[in-house]
Amino acid sequence: MDTTPLTPSAETAGGAERHSGPSRRPWLIGGTAIVVLLGLGLAGLLWPGPASAPLPGSAPEQGTLIEQCEDLVRGSMMSPVDVQFSSSVSRESPSVWMVNGSVTGFSTGGAVRYSEYQCTITVTAGIPRAELDYFG
Repeated sequence: MDTTPLTPSAETAGGAERHSGPSRRPWLIGGTAIVVLLGLGLAGLLWPGPASAPLPGSAPEQGTLIEQCEDLVRGSMMSPVDVQFSSSVSRESPSVWMVNGSVTGFSTGGAVRYSEYQCTITVTAGIPRAELDYFG
């Protein structure tokens, strides 16, 4: 039996060789901070947070106004499946808008039908409410 004492070599002492250069800790902290900031930025893009309500008296988007009127017209039609709209918006006062337009569609017999319409949209406390003035 060999009774020579074993001494750890420089390579196996502590599991790894000691590094004599500058500490790697600042790189680790800086890299982690960058990854966290990028993650927060990506989360902000994917989840923008709660929708902000329009301010009282603020102007709603024209697309929203037109959409509300077109929905009212569709509700007044017998077969609103294949229709095409042409609409324009004008502001009558700080809280009232008018949507004028035309709609082309097919009647149940297959004939092309052309009609004009007008809606009045009143905004109260930032909420637009549409009313169909005429359709025909």
